This record gives sequence, structure tokens and C-alpha cells, in this order.
Amino acid sequence: MLLNHLSNNLLPSGYLGVDIFFVISGCVVTSSLASRADGGVARFLGSFYWRRWRRLWPVLAVMVVGVSVLYAALGSPIDDLYTTVFRSGLTALVGVSNFYFYKQGSTYFGMSDEYNPFLHTWSLGVEEQFYFVWPLLMLICGFGLRRAPAQAYRRLAWMSGAVCLVSLAAYLLLHLQGQPMAAFFLSPFRLWELALGSLAFLAHRRWRRRRFAVASGGRQLLPLDLPILIALVVVLALPRQAEVAATVAVALLTAVLLVLMRSDAAAGRLLAHPALVLLGLGSYSLYLWHWPLLVFARYTVGLNAATVLPLLVLIAAVSAISFRFEFWSRYRFSLFSRPTLAVPWALVSLFGSVTTLLVLQGPGKGALFLGRRTGDLDLASSNKAINGTTISTAMCFLDPTAPVPPSSYFTWMCRSEQPPQRPTIYFEGDSHAHALFLLGRDLFRGNSYGISFATRGGCPFPFFAPAGRPDYRGERYRNCLPHDQSRRRELAEVLRPGDVVVSESSISNYIGSLPAPERSSALAGYASAVSALDRLVAERGAHLVLVAPTPTFPQPRIRTPLSLCRPEWFRPAWALAPICRTLKVSRSDQLARTREVRDLQRSLAAAGSATVVFDPFPALCPPNDSSCANVVGGQILYSDGSHLTNAGAALLSGPFQAFLRQLPAPPRQVTGAAWP
Repeated sequence: MLLNHLSNNLLPSGYLGVDIFFVISGCVVTSSLASRADGGVARFLGSFYWRRWRRLWPVLAVMVVGVSVLYAALGSPIDDLYTTVFRSGLTALVGVSNFYFYKQGSTYFGMSDEYNPFLHTWSLGVEEQFYFVWPLLMLICGFGLRRAPAQAYRRLAWMSGAVCLVSLAAYLLLHLQGQPMAAFFLSPFRLWELALGSLAFLAHRRWRRRRFAVASGGRQLLPLDLPILIALVVVLALPRQAEVAATVAVALLTAVLLVLMRSDAAAGRLLAHPALVLLGLGSYSLYLWHWPLLVFARYTVGLNAATVLPLLVLIAAVSAISFRFEFWSRYRFSLFSRPTLAVPWALVSLFGSVTTLLVLQGPGKGALFLGRRTGDLDLASSNKAINGTTISTAMCFLDPTAPVPPSSYFTWMCRSEQPPQRPTIYFEGDSHAHALFLLGRDLFRGNSYGISFATRGGCPFPFFAPAGRPDYRGERYRNCLPHDQSRRRELAEVLRPGDVVVSESSISNYIGSLPAPERSSALAGYASAVSALDRLVAERGAHLVLVAPTPTFPQPRIRTPLSLCRPEWFRPAWALAPICRTLKVSRSDQLARTREVRDLQRSLAAAGSATVVFDPFPALCPPNDSSCANVVGGQILYSDGSHLTNAGAALLSGPFQAFLRQLPAPPRQVTGAAWP
């Protein structure tokens, strides 16, 4: 697993090491609980939870607090990931980080997991949830109160088999339904591996006296455990595309190996080597520290051939120190000698750890940062908020699949309060409109406009069927048309003379790949939708602003924290990620690519009563330049091929405010105008 974390090209399926661990853990925990006869429910459960707490919590708390302090020093507070890291650290302390990572990974603007130093704690969360449930199930089977009778083992076998089959079926079903994140992170769909480990323990216990070798002609052939161990390594080298099959194969092979394991067999002798035994003893500390140190290498000197060896030495040294602390806290620290003494200490340490993380992400945000203190600390790159209002990404940007809220929702949650004499600007559209939060923030700070944002990913506003089909890209986008209808109803109620509706959607991207007949149909649909919206806006004496297309670049979405594209004294220029490189495209080619949409928008403005066009192109790609660049002055202007970052939106703020000042007087209100 460490090799896979160093590089996905090393053991492509090395991440399945955690599945091996789950099976082994299920076997070990079941074995430990089956050997206990504590004489009472409270004693049986209390002693188990106490042993687990002493084993896991002290070292975990030290890691979480230490890593949080180090992240506060190296991670820029302007990044989207900043708050997420501290929240994931908090959830790791209480054993639910797997649920948090599932939720984060499902968001539209989720950042790459490889930059969160607490990502690895998701598996510990699954493990701790198993620790909570499994002793209760074993009590039901008849363990813990006295020496377990034979029927208790039979009940445990049936229960483990049932849990394994149900959980595995649910795991496979989620993959078939296209929900791999839930299958990966959530404990109910991982229980099958831990239950499989329990079955392996029961099978080993029953058959441990048997010899697992095949005799032929009086000669003993190769034991079965060594080929299985080799098969495990082969599966770990499979490509990532075989994830489901490889996961099931690894779990089954591990379970069979546990059943066949004998100290005098080939695999048993290999795993009993002193070096591997020492590695096993320190595996928890190695698990806790290796991932954060790899992440901090990405924040500083990078992961490359020159840095990997010193990094491995550092991981080994820190893990060794952590193991010494682990040993001391488990066996030597007097306050941990009895639960009655440790409970107050546990509460104090939990309170101190949680308080530290809350201070670092709240009042102390940015206080420890060692980099350059530039940028707007109040506005993140993708998860945005406008201070002094309830407008934020969480409230005002909807995922394509999100239900359509009541028409009044955006009025209450996504519109700033303003005096009656001040007009309101309504930003409407898809994720490209969401990228303009900084424009709204600057206008709100200037005290000249009220601001409203209502955006939904993948849904143009006004809505039209880009491919000329009413189903518009299938089930995922079925709420686009209802969202459009809801927004029109609300605008019809709230628009006042002098208000401005800003329509920003990536029209060129929606129609760019369509063949000529479908593209013509889509453009006609867009023209019809804009004309209807123009009539609605004109009837209320407001303006409709169409935002013209921006330059685009052949780059994937940047899921790296944008601050990592900026050199610091601890991050040399040669260590910057490849995604940070400057790309250039021909200015004339970009204008030609978007000419159809530009010409159509100008004609709609000429024919409409309330429509005008704002062109951001000159601010992003000056007329005197022959090419357009995605990086200007060291600032990345795009978070992918077309979405603006805050730095890109900042270039539009001045020109947009000048554009608003030049708008004509509110158009004459047209009575009786119809809108669909």
C-alpha cells in the first residue's frame, strides 16, 4: 500500500492492502473476543473497548494534532481544502471520517483526495465502527459471559456468513448502480470483508490440526499457502479498472491464507521473519504517519526520484518514534493503568485535540501559515461565500441532481438585503455563473447593488435543449427544465425597474461538439429561450445581460489546491505540479470558435427590448496579444478548460462594473407581455 501511495504506477491495485487488513482484522478481533470469558456484559464490552481505546486513541490524537499544526503552516488558508482538512481531522478523532470523505467526494467541487493528510483515516473509521458492532453481535451468539459452548461458535458462523453475503451483495449492487464512492467508504458495504475474516478464524480453529499439503508418491509437494501468497501479490499488480474483481479476489485469498496459515509452513516461516514481525508491530504507527508525510511532500519538495529516498527515511524515523510513544501509552503510562483513571484523561485529551483543530480553522485561520500572505482569505476558489449575506456555494449552487426548491428559496437564502432604492443583480446560470461570485462580492462591497445567485451545474439559463432533444443528456439533468421554470416564476415576482439579470452559461461548450444540423437546432432553441426571457425582464423594467463566451483551454479540471501552483520558500518552482503549467491558445482561433454564439447574442440584443451583451473576452485575452494564456502574472485564471478561478473573475470585476455604469436607463415597462 505504501508503494501505491508513492505512485499509482507501483502496484496499481496496491490500495487493496486495506482490504487485506480488513479481513485480517476481522479474524484477529473475533479470535480475541472468542477467547474472553469476562463473566458479565458490562465487563466483556468494557474490557474490549478499553483495550481498543488504549491501542488506537493516544497515537491517533497525537498524529491528528501534529499534522493539523503542520498543515496550518504549509496549507494556504485561501484554498478550498483548508477547512475540509480540519473537519476531516475532527471526524477522524471520533471515528467517522469515512462518512465525511464519502460526502466530500460526492460534491461538485470536491478536491483531489491526495492533498488531504487525513484521507487514510477513513479505513480506521470503518474499523472502529466494526469494533463497536461486532462485540454486541458476538454477545448475542453466546460469547463473553462464560466459556463459549459449541453452539455459540455455530451461531457465530451463521451470523458471520449472513453478514458477509448481505454486505457483499450490497457492495456489488452499488458498483452496478454507479455508486463506487458509497461502496468504498461506507462501513455497511465493507462489513463483508471483516465478517469474512471471522469465518476464516472459525475455519482455522476447526481445521488447525490438519496438514495442508498434498502427498504424491510419498513426497510432499509445495504447500498451498505460498502459492496463495504469491497470488495475492499478483492481484495487487492488476490495473485499476479491475477494482471490483480484484477486491473480491484479494479478500478471498487473504481469508484462505488465514485458514491455511501454519508457523511451520513456507508462508508462515516467511511472515515470521524478524524484520516482518518488527514491521507488523509498528504497522499502526506506520499507517498513521506515512500518508500525511507523503502529502506534505506534495506541498513542499514534491514526490520524485530525488526526494523519495529521504522521504522514506523520514517516514521510518517518525513511525519509529510514534511506535515508542504507542508502547509507552499502552503499557507504561500510569493514568492508563485502569479505566477509572483514564476516563477523565481521555475526556481532557479529546477536548484539547478538538479545541486545537477548531481554533486553527476558525479564529487562528492563517496565523501559522509560513507562505506569502497574499490573496483574499474570505473567498475560496470553488466553495465561495459573500460575507454579510447568506449567499454561498453550499446554499446557492445546486448539483444537477438536486431537487428543485420552492420558487421563494433563492429569494430568502441567496439574495442580499438592500435598501429599496438600490437595484439588484441576479446572477443566473450554470457552474460558470457560480464562478462569478467575486463580481457579486465586489458589487455588494461597493454598496451600489443588491446581489442574488441562483445556479445549477450543467443547466443553462435560460434553459434550452442543447442537443435538440427534450431529454437533455439523460436522467442526471432531468431537473434542468423545472429549475428554469421555477426561476422564471420567481423573477417575475421579484424583478423591479433597474434590476439586472445576468445570464451566464457555457453556451459554446454545450453546442460545440454537436454536428451541424443539431447545432443549428440548439442555437435556435437558445434564441427562442432568450427572447422569452427578454420579454419577461422588459415587462418589469429590468435589464437582461448575456455574458459572451470566454477563451477555453485544453486542460483537465484542476483538483489540486491552487496555492500549490505558487512557489514558496518551502516549495521551489521545480516542485510545482504539472497541472500548473502555462498553456496558450490562438486568440483568433478562440474568436472563430465562438463566433456563432457571439453573433447570435448580438442579434438578440439588437432585437430585444431589455437585452445587452457583456463581453469578458478582452479582459481575459487582451486585443494586443496574439494568444490567450491560462496563467497571467503567476495567477491561474481557469480551474479547468473553461471555468474561471477567483483570479480570472477578478480580471472581470472592473470591466463589469464599468459596463453596468454604461447601461441605459431602465427600459420602458411593457404591459401585457407574455412569457412561457
